[in-house]
Amino acid sequence: MSTNPIPSTAASSTSKLQSAELIALICFVLSGFAALVYEISWIRKASLVVGATSYAVSTVLGVFFGGLAIGSYLFGKRTRQQRTPIRLYGKLEIGVGILCILSVFTLPLVESLYSSLYDSIQGGLFVALLIRAALVSICLLPPTILMGATLPLFCRQFIRHKNGVLNSISWLYGLNTLGAAVGAAVCGFVLLPAIGVNASIFLAGGISIVAGGIMLVVKLPNTAAHVEEEQTPEESEQTKDKSRAMGIVFALSGFAAIGNEIIWTRFLTLIIENNVYTYTLTLTVILLGIVIGSLWASMFTNDLRKSIFRFGILQIVTGIVTFAIIMAPAEIVWISFMENIGTSNISQQLMLIGLIMLIPSILAGMAFPIGIRLATSGVTSAGAIVGRLSALNTFGGIIGSFVIGFLVLPKIGLENAISLTAVCNVLAGFLVWLKLDESKLLQKRVGWILLVAIAFVGIRLSSNSFLVERTRVPFDMLTMGRTIPTLDENNLAMVEGVNSFLAVVENGDLFELHIDKQWQGNSKRTQQFMAGHIPSIVHGNPKSVCVVGLGTGQTAKRFLMHEIEQLDLVEIEEGLDALLIRFFNGEWLAEDSVERQNTEINLITEDGRNYLAHTSAKYDIISIEVGQVFRPGIANFYTHEFYQQTRERLNDDGVISQFVPIEFLGLNEFRSVVRTFVQTYPNAQLWYNTSELLLLGFNKDINQAQVFKKDTISNALHRNDTVIKDLAYNHWGGKQHQLNNPTVFLSGFLANGRDLRAMCADGQLLVDDQPLLEYSSHPYLDFHRPVLNQIRDHVSKVDNIIDDISPALSARCHVLRNHNLAQIEAVAYTDTAKALFNIGHYDDAIAFMKHAIVIQPDYATAHFDLANMLQNILRIKSEEGVIDNQATMQRYTEDSKALLFKTTQINNNHWEAHKSLANINFYRDQEILNAIDHLENVIRITVNPPLGEDYLSSHPDDIESMLFLATFMAMSPDPRVQDARRAEEIVTAALNNEINALQATQLKSTLAAARALQGDFEDAKNILIDSMSTLDNYVNQLAVYQNRNPDEVRQTYADFRTELDLRYQRYLGNKLYLNSSMVTTQALPQNNTPLDLNNLNIPGLPGLPNETNPLGTSGTLGQPIVPADTEAPKTNNSGLILPKKNNSPKQ
Repeated sequence: MSTNPIPSTAASSTSKLQSAELIALICFVLSGFAALVYEISWIRKASLVVGATSYAVSTVLGVFFGGLAIGSYLFGKRTRQQRTPIRLYGKLEIGVGILCILSVFTLPLVESLYSSLYDSIQGGLFVALLIRAALVSICLLPPTILMGATLPLFCRQFIRHKNGVLNSISWLYGLNTLGAAVGAAVCGFVLLPAIGVNASIFLAGGISIVAGGIMLVVKLPNTAAHVEEEQTPEESEQTKDKSRAMGIVFALSGFAAIGNEIIWTRFLTLIIENNVYTYTLTLTVILLGIVIGSLWASMFTNDLRKSIFRFGILQIVTGIVTFAIIMAPAEIVWISFMENIGTSNISQQLMLIGLIMLIPSILAGMAFPIGIRLATSGVTSAGAIVGRLSALNTFGGIIGSFVIGFLVLPKIGLENAISLTAVCNVLAGFLVWLKLDESKLLQKRVGWILLVAIAFVGIRLSSNSFLVERTRVPFDMLTMGRTIPTLDENNLAMVEGVNSFLAVVENGDLFELHIDKQWQGNSKRTQQFMAGHIPSIVHGNPKSVCVVGLGTGQTAKRFLMHEIEQLDLVEIEEGLDALLIRFFNGEWLAEDSVERQNTEINLITEDGRNYLAHTSAKYDIISIEVGQVFRPGIANFYTHEFYQQTRERLNDDGVISQFVPIEFLGLNEFRSVVRTFVQTYPNAQLWYNTSELLLLGFNKDINQAQVFKKDTISNALHRNDTVIKDLAYNHWGGKQHQLNNPTVFLSGFLANGRDLRAMCADGQLLVDDQPLLEYSSHPYLDFHRPVLNQIRDHVSKVDNIIDDISPALSARCHVLRNHNLAQIEAVAYTDTAKALFNIGHYDDAIAFMKHAIVIQPDYATAHFDLANMLQNILRIKSEEGVIDNQATMQRYTEDSKALLFKTTQINNNHWEAHKSLANINFYRDQEILNAIDHLENVIRITVNPPLGEDYLSSHPDDIESMLFLATFMAMSPDPRVQDARRAEEIVTAALNNEINALQATQLKSTLAAARALQGDFEDAKNILIDSMSTLDNYVNQLAVYQNRNPDEVRQTYADFRTELDLRYQRYLGNKLYLNSSMVTTQALPQNNTPLDLNNLNIPGLPGLPNETNPLGTSGTLGQPIVPADTEAPKTNNSGLILPKKNNSPKQ
């Protein structure tokens, strides 16, 4: 048998034929290249037409692959009679090129038709899918049908010997897929950012036309005439039976293959930061794996029996390997990879994607040509067999994409989804053995069946009783050692949605909302709430509002405070509202809420861009609350075409509000974002809102000087009590910097008109066709200084938006505005300091934190974070034995205490600073009255938050501080400290929170002490008995949960239990049980020494670099700080240094 995949039948013209065949194969590779350029470009273009939801994108892919399947089947049947298949291929390829080029012009027509139908199809998912598929098919189905003919026609041309089927199929399939892999990589990495989507399609169309033209002139030998093989009825029935079996097998493997691609893509979002390169890398790795596998299969012999065995083994091993990779132990494999290798740059992502996908893809690439070999009975029928089985394989993949993506993943989860696809692969393998192995060797393969069963059971059911713990997908990746709270009795606060993973994660005292592991907000008030107030106050009297991107609901909730009549919330993922209601003060979203009775609130599950492009609704305010521009699809909300669409959705006096997240934007990107916005909204305004600046655009050409009349702001703030209370909040500083002060509010205005246009003069216009923002979303930001300096150079006077303003007020606004911009830079330095601290660079961390304080002296959080940093450094170095003398420890503690005191001076509502001061005052200084004073502040802030305080009621109160203070008041021997009624009041409030059994035990014992202090010893005894019973039950439950001996667990709490027994004995004798350590000699609460930042006396840390430190600090806070022009080490994540390890303890 010839090993040449293109065996010649004319020996006399071997040289000429080989040259022509080489040209044909090059064109075949180019065909694969062009096909992937079309696919990637069409997905991007079509997502702008029918939306970027998983439903919409899957519809586009379904049409694409459906066309390939139809073409493969139809033209495959015709190949039997084709004597010159390559000439037909040439004609079809020219047709592909022409139709694909035309698709650039027909898609906008489809969009117009879709817009006219959009409102009528909302609410019916099935109808919407059908209409989207029908409309997309108008453009994509004709060229993809022609593209589907490629492989069958080439197989008809080049498979000339029955013994060369496997070899030839392997080479042809491998070469075409090689072109596809190169096309995916070149399109994703080069063409789209360099020349744009349309030009990429034009280029690929040109390649197709040229390749087709070459095929029309290349001379290749005619193929052999088709002759039907004579078969007995029994042989004919066996052939049909095998054909049906192979059809089922190929459909099952296609179902599993595409299903696995969806699962892998979703799994990757749990490990890496999903960005514009992720899909390209994924597609390229899968295609390269298929190339390797296909070419590897070409080295196998053509022996039928061996091919049957190999195909079965490949399918079974593919299922097991795919399942085992996803279910690999998280701590050992995936979390370890994230912490020790990283996933931030392309090479790391490529390594990870290869680890997950390469082996299964190689196995799939080997299986396809072997499967074709099993189904092929003759040379002339090879093209038809390839066409039929490719079609079935593709249709199986289409079904797999919809079943896995829309049913299995959201309904029963990723873990069950990968189980299903693995079972499909295994069934395909066993079915081949059962139907094609005439020697009944299946009976001899019982060992394989047992091995597969053991592998599945072992991987799926492994637990702590085995050597390792299996991965709980997606739980382990979403938590990363932290806790996911319970949503209700049966479910965790975690949603495996159609488009993404939603999770609520506990982080200290807060709940955080993560979407695909990306932080979206927390249960603490953040700057996001001002994105609702600013456009509402600027507009003056909004009645209808559309919010795109719900997040934690802070922005949307604020619009309700302005007495609007309609609020439309457009969110791409279902299930978010339940999480907001439970954890993020989202009660207003409940069906029976007061807000819903007063306002029409509509939750619209849709891609926000698609909704605003096609709905007929109009609004007074459109608020765009998406900002992580590196995420796929987000950059579509910053293009010129999108802003043109939004303008059509605004009422005549409408306002659009757009996030400008400079946390992800370098100077060039910032200029481009602003310039694109101003191109559509020339009278735009730029407002400060920490690092998430706001651009406001106006639908009509208003006179900017008349935006506000005299006292308009003051009247707007004070006519609504709810708004004035909500604005009692400060981004930095203290009470004097609260936003309900008209001067502070106005100082948020940064620029408009000529100044704003000058600010972005050098920016490039962002358009849909060229996704520049996605490809430049990780520049080095240099602490945002270039962007901030650009803003400082072009700020507008406040006089531009308000008339008759006094020079003094204008000057005050200008001063506050400079402080606002300084706060953005200061936050960048504190973030870098924390990252440096996490990787052990303590000297540098202190210097960066100190510099943040110098930049913005009224930034309370920086003072608090530096105090925490000093305390942690002292603890770490003390444990390591580096610091062991009392004087050094004293200096660390004193400076930490001074920083905490300064924090409370700036912002007396900083409860964490008060709590830390209480601990220092009690445990180190024995200043109990001071400690009590700070604890009272903690409780004042957390139990009854003051106006504007950022501690929300969605998280339990600070139980530790409540218990601490109540214990002081109930058990101190000092009459000045004792306050039984106050202690009882605090304990009662604490018991009304969600607390664990141990906390309940402690609180009840303190309540007993309070009752005893009031002389009610009988009640004290009963409460204490209840307390001891609660502790005993807790110990027993913990023992069962941890599978430990109850006596062993009980020993952990033996001291506490003994103390409770002693208390009970005292109460039996009507005697108090007091704590002698709670005696104070302090006459009155003492004032702490005010902080002098330039006179902090922290010594240099032993063992750390000093003179050679590249960041300009000797490790001594009293030394010169990091100069303003010092650069931090460059990274690819917002210019900040990221820690390599997560030091959070695993819950």
